[in-house]
Amino acid sequence: MEPNSIGQLAKNGAARGVFPWTRVGHRVPLTDAGLIPEVRNGWYTQRCMSIPRYYTIGAVARDLGALKRLDERLAASGVADDALLVLLRRQDERLVGVTLPGVRTRRVESGLRRAQWFEFASAFLGVTAVSVLLGAVHLPTGLSVQAVMTVAAVVGLILYHRRPRLEKQLLRMGLPENLVEEWSVAFPEGFALALVTVPSDLFEEVQEVFLENDDLESPLAVDRRPVL
Repeated sequence: MEPNSIGQLAKNGAARGVFPWTRVGHRVPLTDAGLIPEVRNGWYTQRCMSIPRYYTIGAVARDLGALKRLDERLAASGVADDALLVLLRRQDERLVGVTLPGVRTRRVESGLRRAQWFEFASAFLGVTAVSVLLGAVHLPTGLSVQAVMTVAAVVGLILYHRRPRLEKQLLRMGLPENLVEEWSVAFPEGFALALVTVPSDLFEEVQEVFLENDDLESPLAVDRRPVL
């Protein structure tokens, strides 16, 4: 099939950012994902490549029971065993591993780096030195300062290790910021974040599984696979 009007075709293609036809020897503009140029009778055309498309669907489960019911319904829908990824707190990892042995899990906490440990130790030793000096002048004051700073350091370390690092981890997976923000807001009140990656032919069915489960918060989807 020869084009009737190159100008009209180019005009229509420019509106979509795609030029379906162009003369051989001319530069071929970037085309839509999944389309490649093909020569027919001296003209470039586009033909579809068989590139599978995947969707990632996620939601925050309120408790272990909600996560278990989701896993059962996904299995009944024909979803692969390794399609479900659960992001959870460290203290819940063993519980999920026993209840759902086939599910992949990933912690959302992260400990202090070596440099951060060095900075923390330096600051704590500095405060201890000040307490010793105060104790030499007035012993009760020095002991009080040292006790308060020790308790503050212990509590700070506990809170730091328990604080979820979900947002940074999801962004490293290449997920959109708007989804990451909403899941990060819902996660502190929930049990775990469940992410399922499925091919396009299973998307509608899996989406219904998420939407029909009232124990899931912020069910959202995106047409990409996370980088694991």
